[in-house]
Amino acid sequence: MTKPIARRLRESDEEELLQWISTNRLRKVLIQAPLGLKHLISEVKAVLERSSVDYVVSASNCWGGCDVAVGEALRVRADGIVHIGHAPFMRIDSVKVFYLEGRYLDPEPLLNVLGPTIEQLSGHSRVGLGMSVQWLNFLDLVISKLNDHGIEAVTGEAEGRLAHRGQVIGCDYTPLMKLKGAVDVYLCIGSLFHSLGLAMTSSKPTLSADPHTCKVLWANELADRMYRQRYANIERFKSARKIGVILSTKPGQYLPGLAKRITSLLKDRGYEADELVTDEVNEYLLMDQRYDAYVNSACPRLSVEDQSKFTKPLLLPSEVLVALNIISWSEFLERGLLFRMYVPGGV
Repeated sequence: MTKPIARRLRESDEEELLQWISTNRLRKVLIQAPLGLKHLISEVKAVLERSSVDYVVSASNCWGGCDVAVGEALRVRADGIVHIGHAPFMRIDSVKVFYLEGRYLDPEPLLNVLGPTIEQLSGHSRVGLGMSVQWLNFLDLVISKLNDHGIEAVTGEAEGRLAHRGQVIGCDYTPLMKLKGAVDVYLCIGSLFHSLGLAMTSSKPTLSADPHTCKVLWANELADRMYRQRYANIERFKSARKIGVILSTKPGQYLPGLAKRITSLLKDRGYEADELVTDEVNEYLLMDQRYDAYVNSACPRLSVEDQSKFTKPLLLPSEVLVALNIISWSEFLERGLLFRMYVPGGV
């Protein structure tokens, strides 16, 4: 039996939210939440109604900390955004943002999954530990429980897009990758989504522990299957001649330098390539575009999880380097380059 997310805010969340409104002298706030955390909107509304601030609710999709509704807020003349469910991801200057991370209050679901997790880690003495932001309140508790069973847990420090020690997000595992020479395996606590990304970034065994579903499994087999699908699409891409390079307008996905770099590279190699600017990337929007294949400089997980929804290859920029024979497939895998061109420093 699984436990749902806490249905109420912490008192400290309420106090910090009211203080944020007062300090910034806000007049109107836009509230934004992803699926699965929409129920917290009513809790935020109740807090806002205790102040003099006006509010509106975003009904749009919210895909991560990269997808803060800045454009919507400016359009409705809101001077603040309450962004629910994600940690700070980027600097935003045009509007004030309050990140309400929606952390779990009850450790019981996590403790329930620790038993089978420790069993699976038998024989491993040093583990690289990462957790999705909602479980980070219990990071030290997990470290202590693992230590009690002779397993030393090591976490990555906050850096780059990661706001907290021990945090993982779906597109950047840099702190954990820096530990790869010092650990036997990785343990990712949260959803399989986060664990799969880690397994596709590292050749180390990656154990996924999901307190929601109580499932504990090694993610590497799924990662291998996904990589076979990625390679097949790289091969399909090689026969394409007209390429659409997707540039997202979402604040944390807007990478014009990367899109321009890939477009220029393709043109230099004899391809016809155009930059396509969009807020949402889906087959419905692209189906009428007369391109043979696409390069995705928006959210990299679209190419991993959603490729089956597209009839044409949707490569990541790093995969284009393989398609153009700039790097080999074996080097691509060995260096864990899948998401690398999205991370400061690139390939």
